[in-house]
Formats: sequence, structure tokens, C-alpha cells
Amino acid sequence: MSVILYFVTVLVFRDAIPSSGWIQRTVPYESLEFCQHYVEYNKNSIISSVVKYYGKSVVSIGKIECITRQKAIERNTKLGH
Repeated sequence: MSVILYFVTVLVFRDAIPSSGWIQRTVPYESLEFCQHYVEYNKNSIISSVVKYYGKSVVSIGKIECITRQKAIERNTKLGH
């Protein structure tokens, strides 16, 4: 039986090319519910860390979700990554 891992994933819009993309934190969660709970209680901290990492190139933050690594790859592929 394989384990499905979920990652906190943020849609970031930047003043760069490509202008948008889904980035994922490196900490996996085996439970979608626990990951969503983490996001709910740490949303501001997640946003702050993304803005701190990318600096002034961040135009805005879109959705914050818990998705698999494969789903993030699929979404970024659709965005031209």
C-alpha cells in the first residue's frame, strides 16, 4: 500500500517570467486533514515566508492548498513551467 503525501502549496504571482507558479513546502503530511488544519492556523506565517523568500518580486499570493507533489507538477505544467 502506498502512502499519499500532501504538501502545503502556494500559488504565487511574481514580477518575473513565468509570472505565476505553485510552490510547495518541503514538509509532507500523510493526512490531508492535518495539512489543511496546519494551513488554517498558519496562513499568515506561510504568506510571510513566501514573501520573505521571493522579496519584492511577489505581486500577490493566490490560493494556499494541500496537494500532492504530482498535482503541483501538473498545475505548473499548465502554467508553462
